Amino acid sequence: MSKLIELYQKHCSYQIKDNIQLLDFNIDIDTLRKELFKFIIDNKFGFSTVSLRLSKNETNYISPGEILESGAINPYGYQHQNLPSNSIHNKEYINWHPDLLGSYTASLVPEIEKHSGLHIGRIRLGWLQPDSGYCMHADLEPMRLHIPLFTNNLAYIIHDNNLYHMEYGKLYHLITTNIHTAWNFGSLPRLHLIFSTYADDQIDSEIEKLTKVQTGESNFSTQIKDQGVDSYSLIKLLEINDSVSRLNPADKLDSIRNIKKIIDLLPKN
Repeated sequence: MSKLIELYQKHCSYQIKDNIQLLDFNIDIDTLRKELFKFIIDNKFGFSTVSLRLSKNETNYISPGEILESGAINPYGYQHQNLPSNSIHNKEYINWHPDLLGSYTASLVPEIEKHSGLHIGRIRLGWLQPDSGYCMHADLEPMRLHIPLFTNNLAYIIHDNNLYHMEYGKLYHLITTNIHTAWNFGSLPRLHLIFSTYADDQIDSEIEKLTKVQTGESNFSTQIKDQGVDSYSLIKLLEINDSVSRLNPADKLDSIRNIKKIIDLLPKN
């Protein structure tokens, strides 16, 4: 991550100290949340993930659920299943939803760009329902900026074994090329306004290189080191699963495919 942060620091107008960091930026959060709640209700978007800007060839503002970015990779070094292809660069997201032209939300973008030193591309509203979250993953995605619009103190982002809580109404950056996840353990939904950024081709290239190396090697070894994970134990898990599934199919593991892939990734003695 040091190389990537070094590259980001050439663009960012503030000192980068952490992968998830609170930025010193003032937001009229009352105006922002009222405007975006009205936007959601008027357009009957419900709890869908909604893009506020589209590229010129897109017409659907609703994403098919809150999905990981295409190219997201889990800690075991293989592609997450069932991810749609998304080859659209962030700089292509320029067309605002008609209801947000001239809005306070739109006016924040040039201010955040000036403050951060980065360009903003895709902008979306992302819900996280109670007692839900994502698998651990890394993204082929540049730095994102988050503003929590509705949250609780049990909504977290876990990044490299560190636990973070983003406070309501504040602006944060999130560097996503190391493994991380988001979970909402609260009893109410969590809603973030999420800005995807871009800087230059050098950062894009470094992100792709770092993600492949760190996810395929470093992240995998970190997950299994000193945890009693070896081919013998994993084979025994398969045998246990085979024995119980004949008695009670409901007890069958749903991670058999993962176990077999992990066995293939383990060093061969």
